[in-house]
Amino acid sequence: MNQMAPIGVSRAAAAAGIAARLKDVLAENRIMTDPLMTFAYSGDASQYRLVPAAVVIVDTEDQVRAVIAAARAENLPLTFRAAGTSLSGQAITDGVLCVLGDGWKKLVIHEGGDRITLGPAVIVANANRALKPLNERQIFGKSIFLFDGVERARLAGLGELHKPSVADLFVATMKGTYA
Repeated sequence: MNQMAPIGVSRAAAAAGIAARLKDVLAENRIMTDPLMTFAYSGDASQYRLVPAAVVIVDTEDQVRAVIAAARAENLPLTFRAAGTSLSGQAITDGVLCVLGDGWKKLVIHEGGDRITLGPAVIVANANRALKPLNERQIFGKSIFLFDGVERARLAGLGELHKPSVADLFVATMKGTYA
């Protein structure tokens, strides 16, 4: 059974404890305990909302270890958030929300382009952009990429696949010609 839920101490005291424990590890602007900022991080793409006691942004494994130790010491649950957001509420908490920062955005395309290594803070659209698509457009907030000369099997892990229309090919070709 989870012995950390529900929070049995004052949220303000727990947040202050987290901030004090992390002040030598994280920059001040990477530790948020004020109500406005914690509310800003209280939702994900789901309909759920929990206001975290503290939000911390980490860039290294050592910082993650320090956050885990601080949350354990303050008896607060810890939830991680990386690229994208949850559609089901699993990226929210009333404890400590640990957001993976730019240090987790590793993106390496291996020789020949047969493999790509991604850190947990890389969103799919950025991975697709790194593969140099012929064209990109936005439809209802969704990025649509058009690739030329890339095997379908190689693209399968990067999202939905659709065959382009003649109009898609024409627009992409003209953009390249007149860009």
